Amino acid sequence: MSKESMKQDVKALYRAADSGLTLPAMLDGICEMLKNHESDLKGTTYSYRLCASDSGYVRAFSLVDGQYIEKTEMDEADVIVTGTEANLLAILQRKLSPMSAILRGKVQIKGSKTALIRFAEFL
Repeated sequence: MSKESMKQDVKALYRAADSGLTLPAMLDGICEMLKNHESDLKGTTYSYRLCASDSGYVRAFSLVDGQYIEKTEMDEADVIVTGTEANLLAILQRKLSPMSAILRGKVQIKGSKTALIRFAEFL
């Protein structure tokens, strides 16, 4: 796989998101894309947790030298992003800018800003 291939997969995810994907479906697609691009993510080692405060939905995973590993909501995470399901989905669909969401209190971030920035780089 190549960085260009990964960019194409990300673009396909955003096209699918525009067709009305739910947050769990969108994150399933993102996680599948991450699994398929281990070589492109080599050197990335962080753990993430996204929490929907209104529905209770949680998705946690790690990248260990680029390899995707599913985690539980009880596992440690370098960065935790919490917001309503609608706000998290709006960010992933690029309908709400992450910085705006943070500044307006629509999402809360705990943990490593570096890990968060790295995640944003490949999305």
